[in-house]
Amino acid sequence: MMEFSFQDKERLKFGDFESDLPAEEVERLRKILTETVPERVEFPWCVEESVTSDYSEAECSGLEFGFGVREILDKVLTDKQIKPPETIRPSWAGLFQGGSAPIEGHPTVSSDDTDLQFMGQMLLKASRTVEEPSKLRPRGLINRGNWCFLNAPLQALLSCPSFTRLLSYLPSSPPLRPSSTPALDCFGQLIAEFQPTSRQEQSPSEPFEPVIVHELLRKVQPSLIAQGRQQDAEEFLSLLLNQLHEEMVRATQAAGSLVNGEQLNEDTNDPSREWEQVVKKGRGQVTRAADASQSPIADIFRGNTHSITKVPGTHETAVVEPFFTLPIDIRSDGVSSVGEALHALFGKETVHGVGNSRLDAVRRTSLHTLPQVLILHLKRFVYDGSGIQKLMRKLAFEQELEISKDILSSACRQQSNVSQRKYRLQAVVTHHGEKASGGHYNTDLFHNRDGRWLRCDDGLTKNVRLPEVLRSEDERATPYLLFYVRTETPSEA
Repeated sequence: MMEFSFQDKERLKFGDFESDLPAEEVERLRKILTETVPERVEFPWCVEESVTSDYSEAECSGLEFGFGVREILDKVLTDKQIKPPETIRPSWAGLFQGGSAPIEGHPTVSSDDTDLQFMGQMLLKASRTVEEPSKLRPRGLINRGNWCFLNAPLQALLSCPSFTRLLSYLPSSPPLRPSSTPALDCFGQLIAEFQPTSRQEQSPSEPFEPVIVHELLRKVQPSLIAQGRQQDAEEFLSLLLNQLHEEMVRATQAAGSLVNGEQLNEDTNDPSREWEQVVKKGRGQVTRAADASQSPIADIFRGNTHSITKVPGTHETAVVEPFFTLPIDIRSDGVSSVGEALHALFGKETVHGVGNSRLDAVRRTSLHTLPQVLILHLKRFVYDGSGIQKLMRKLAFEQELEISKDILSSACRQQSNVSQRKYRLQAVVTHHGEKASGGHYNTDLFHNRDGRWLRCDDGLTKNVRLPEVLRSEDERATPYLLFYVRTETPSEA
């Protein structure tokens, strides 16, 4: 019996193994089909010849349209009780290095490693591919408990076409064995629950309960799944993006390849990493950078801030820090709009008692890198000594947002033109209620296919007008997360 792996099925599913594998590996995959599937079934876009199977025509009918290859082969493996091999030859690590067998003197790559490597290959393929992103048909998310903190940011994420295009490259069936990428597995299955929209069919699909996301939380953050308790939508969103990023970094590192031209197996986790550079007038500046490993998800959502701290008699110290959600302080009475809040966030401030000398320092913070999708976190929940309270103040925001050059770092100003600083509102996650410990979340999102706005309130989805999105008449409804998409990005237009 030919050896068969999860990666083999994925390559058959995508139907493009002939273009990027050695001839002997293509032949091995063809033999897998003929030896594991014994009655006739057509695989029109995966292989040229026909193979046989003892399953009914109805079970295999999806293959005529290029769908269901993996599902049929999964059924074959299960029914025939074929177990995945303990070692896989040829080594996928060897294939990625241009060979067809494990490197002499190195152990054979384990099954878990090969799954991770293949996941990395799919992510790398997605990052290199330039195509029109898929636009999903709207679908409500059923809430059978206090899951609105999860449903609302999920709908906002899934409204971003570049994100859904990335997800479309992930495996859409559960892994056959324990996986080291639970979030990637989860989102590959989640995106399969949504159908691409079309001009003929734009109405929402039937709502469903995203149980696979609940199961993911049980694995990575059990404290967020306590029944009967409201949770913070931003906390869940940050957890999700960081988890996806970490898994993508591991997967692409396992593939031993590049993302956007940067080597990923470089050690970027050393917090002491720093360098000195010369700035204006010959002054030295020590710059420290937090871990900023590249990943496809970071290419979409991650930006960077740049802070320069000057203590009298010392070098300036600059720190570059990444963010997925940009926290915006809205407590100041002088702040009445998102634009004013951004200006208040970036600027100069006095920091008291810095270092061993305990001297006062001046800190200047700016935006250093602008992401494709800018997520603004309006900090409504604050601790006042007696507990966490919600700030109910209204903050004006518009459909179009232009980032002022005044709040950019010098490097960002030089690299960014006007069009790269312009954003369009994509989604708004709103919190309803006056208490931080309760309330309800829903999401207004822009549907790119036909230019309409939709309100997603758990399982309910309805049309809504833009003025209602920007200016809610409900005094208890306060915007909490604002998703802005850079308008220059062609795939998001």
